[in-house]
Amino acid sequence: MYRSILSAGVILVLLSGAAQAAPFQNLDFEHVTIQFTEPPWRSEVLLNGWDTGPALLAYDAYPLGSTAVVVHDEHPLQGRYTIFMHTGYTYQPLPDDLYLHTHAFVSQVGDVPRGARLLLFDTDSPLTNPLDEGWRDLVVTLNENVIPLFEVPARGIGRTYAGDVSGFAGQTAALRFELFDSPLYTPVDHVALDWITFEPIPEPSSLSVWALLGALGIGLGWWRRRRKA
Repeated sequence: MYRSILSAGVILVLLSGAAQAAPFQNLDFEHVTIQFTEPPWRSEVLLNGWDTGPALLAYDAYPLGSTAVVVHDEHPLQGRYTIFMHTGYTYQPLPDDLYLHTHAFVSQVGDVPRGARLLLFDTDSPLTNPLDEGWRDLVVTLNENVIPLFEVPARGIGRTYAGDVSGFAGQTAALRFELFDSPLYTPVDHVALDWITFEPIPEPSSLSVWALLGALGIGLGWWRRRRKA
């Protein structure tokens, strides 16, 4: 009986572990493997942790018409590297033998931290609201659900945007940043992306401390007014 219970417990532990993905990786794009060559833009690049689809993955390149994800180390938004996503065309080999217009994206699957409330990231371009008449050039999704974004005070030299991800806290989800061409506006052919973070909900203990301090402040103000009276 004891062995049966122990075996069942081991199975449950293994199943619970298998259901959990790893934490999101390389959210600051600092873990990049580059096999340098001459000229530098022909260097082979591996963006650790991220899927970039059929896009050209390059280093310090300025692709002309190609869908690409490019790692730049000149004037990064933070750290050593910033990536740029470029919309354009990718070659579809035989039997099609043609070029298709495609969207640049980076994506990965991971665990949204428990207690996470906001997803923050930095970019170099102003973004419009995808829920307005048009849709933004850069769209962020979790499990294919569009995350409405809003601008917050900048953390560095770029522009910082945030989105509410509290509904996904503690879940395994597919995170995707995708650059579209808007038919209603002049297309932005590239956008920078860096410094992705999940910000937690304040701990209950922290909220209690702030509530206590607020109550003490109100009480002190009342006591002073009563003393003056």
